[in-house]
Amino acid sequence: STTGVAAYKFMTSSEEAGRKAIRTYRLAGWFKDGNVIYIDQALKEKWDKKEKDDQQEAEKTPEMPRDIEDEESEEQPATQEPMNAPTPEQPAAQAETPQAKAVGQCYALMIGIAKYAELEPLPTAVNDAQAVADVLRGKYGCSAQTVLNEKATREGILDTLSVFQKLLKPEDALVMYYAGRSRLDADSQLAYWLPADAKQDSMTQWLGVDMITATLKQIPARHVLILADSRYSGMLMKARLADLANPAMRAQAIEQLQAKPARIALTSGADQPIGKTGQHLSLFASAVVAVLTEPRAPLFPAEELFQAVFESVAGQSDQTPEFGAIRNSGHDGGDVVLQAQ
Repeated sequence: STTGVAAYKFMTSSEEAGRKAIRTYRLAGWFKDGNVIYIDQALKEKWDKKEKDDQQEAEKTPEMPRDIEDEESEEQPATQEPMNAPTPEQPAAQAETPQAKAVGQCYALMIGIAKYAELEPLPTAVNDAQAVADVLRGKYGCSAQTVLNEKATREGILDTLSVFQKLLKPEDALVMYYAGRSRLDADSQLAYWLPADAKQDSMTQWLGVDMITATLKQIPARHVLILADSRYSGMLMKARLADLANPAMRAQAIEQLQAKPARIALTSGADQPIGKTGQHLSLFASAVVAVLTEPRAPLFPAEELFQAVFESVAGQSDQTPEFGAIRNSGHDGGDVVLQAQ
């Protein structure tokens, strides 16, 4: 529908079944085992045109019918003061504060790569992605999609992001978690994520964070938060911190953050997930899950998530988590605000 997203689950699946389901149920894409199998480009273009036409139609302001008070006001003598004119006893009213924009659905894309085709495995990566997905579903009502191990190829990650690009609406939010290897290019100081099909001595299948940023810029969701147990170097800039310490101003500050577009990243600052011996989660994932499970307030911005995660991770290791707005991503002064249920 044009107001939401419906999901269908079938007992069996194949490319042929996916194509048939798309025609029958007007689906934009077909998932199998967490991976994008097929996207109907023709239907996508048709929906894009319909959405654009609907938006143009909605922007047309219809002429409102005049009520009795309007008619009576027109009959007043020309010398009568306007009804809303300020007087010494009644000063001019201040401009009304714009209403807060609607908050839509929370979506989550969780990527975990424990097994690589040609690189050393990462024992906790899949556990990390699944644990964060569980708390986002159960505590925050997010619709979470996991892309794990061999499904998380370069093509698989970008294809899944393209589906989210179609599904999400302007009022929605997207949380993206990445648990996998990364590399920092010494010359450009740009970070690369290493998908499941990455090779050590070839950058062909590496996924630059500039490419991820360009993809996120095309997603219509107002708020996007990247939680990366890796690097996102080369694309972060210092985010303007809100005045959240004053209880009297907190609600207003959060409302202002919700109203503005945000593309924010919170990263572990390490090349890969790092955990203590015997633990099933990395230090970063464990801190994120703990803070999300027991937040200090039911409604809080990603800035406060970072502060708590930083204290936990930096206090137990030499990792230095990083937080900032993503350059050239469509960020415009907002923050991703999470609300526990």
